[in-house]
Amino acid sequence: MIHTPATQPQSDLLEKVVWSKLAEFGDTYAKAAAEGLSDPTSMYGQVIRHAWHETGADFQKFGDVALKHLQNYVKIIGDNLRKTSVAKLPTSTQIETSYADAVKQSGLSPYTAVDLLLSRVTAGTTLPNWYDQGGGLGLGLDFDRIGPRSEEAMGLDFYQSIKTFAGISANTANTYPVTYLEIKQLDHPMMHFAEQGITLNAPGGLKVYENTNTRTYAIFDKAGNGSAWIDGKWTKISPDSWRLDSDQSEASQNTGTDSRGRRVPGEVYEYKDPASGKWRRADLPNTTPRHAHVETGNFQYR
Repeated sequence: MIHTPATQPQSDLLEKVVWSKLAEFGDTYAKAAAEGLSDPTSMYGQVIRHAWHETGADFQKFGDVALKHLQNYVKIIGDNLRKTSVAKLPTSTQIETSYADAVKQSGLSPYTAVDLLLSRVTAGTTLPNWYDQGGGLGLGLDFDRIGPRSEEAMGLDFYQSIKTFAGISANTANTYPVTYLEIKQLDHPMMHFAEQGITLNAPGGLKVYENTNTRTYAIFDKAGNGSAWIDGKWTKISPDSWRLDSDQSEASQNTGTDSRGRRVPGEVYEYKDPASGKWRRADLPNTTPRHAHVETGNFQYR
């Protein structure tokens, strides 16, 4: 079951006011926090709430965690002011430690803290960290605020972190009206790990499909349910509207390579045009689609 934005909690007025005030002074992390807490329908709002859902966290504690994280955050600024006479904003390391403490104080799983989760997912990979990236999920922190990954983040199990993030990404794709580039950024880690040969063995599953030439992008499970970006519009798909093309004669020519130079089968998909009721190719002939497969369960290398 996917929790829709309307069913999700919002933080109390105090947290929203303080985060918003910090954002006015140029704190980009505070800006994201204010948006995520006050607007459940925003990108940050959806990612945060789906992290709670994915880890089975008690939503009754949502406000407690938000307040504790804010208290820790403000204390760090105050401590910096007393020590250096400069109200330096928390580093990424301190942010992660603060968030870890907030969820721990409420008896919740550390995987609920999306900052820790994303930090662990990108550790030791060629993926950019989300602190210095702009646009989409990027926080755009100043360079001097980016520190080493916290002990709390690195203490998370790598494979469990990927599995959790995969669930968050899939659910967000189904509830947030993202653009082609935004959903690509959200799903970038999953694409990366699948291309590196990491897969999951279990029922369920998630498939990520992209054709960069036609800008067709889809995330769907083994049953064929999910979301796709087709013809400049994000839409939900199901087995009734999304399927492998019955004519796969071009699939053998439509092979490509992944980031490690390995051959990737060029599956061709088609979808049912809601306007005409007819099936259409999701990919133009002679293009090179790229796809990766990630299944929910325990990770193992192929």
